[in-house]
Amino acid sequence: MNKSNSSKDCIIPNKIEEIKSNNKIVLEQMKIDCPEAVFWLQQISRYGGNMIDGMVLKSNKTPNKMEKSFKVDFFTNNHIYHISILAPYTKEDGCSYHGYLGCTVSAKRFISGEDWTRGNDLQDGCYSINTWNSIKSDIIAYELIRLGKY
Repeated sequence: MNKSNSSKDCIIPNKIEEIKSNNKIVLEQMKIDCPEAVFWLQQISRYGGNMIDGMVLKSNKTPNKMEKSFKVDFFTNNHIYHISILAPYTKEDGCSYHGYLGCTVSAKRFISGEDWTRGNDLQDGCYSINTWNSIKSDIIAYELIRLGKY
């Protein structure tokens, strides 16, 4: 193996290790700010609910320090799913915000003759188990294929 090939071989593993390291940090924050979402996401995670190895977790800082928002990306053979989470919180004046949970999907490949990848909004709504169950149903429906297709 020459030097140019060996350096290329290290690009992806290094990036994956960086993602896993970041995932650990974000997951700890999610366990504090939105533990229910961690449980929900573990339900659809591979490897015994291990979110570190199967998803990309991101934390977004918002102008209002009370707000804790997170992005979760995960992948199937043909799609990338993007889940947005805004954890519920109570403002200093006692006013409560019930949070947000939403999902979008993007195709990983172009369709012949098009120069963009297709995508859709899936279910969204307040931060609740009902919204989560609707999102899971949308994901399953999106992954189903017609009979006779492969």
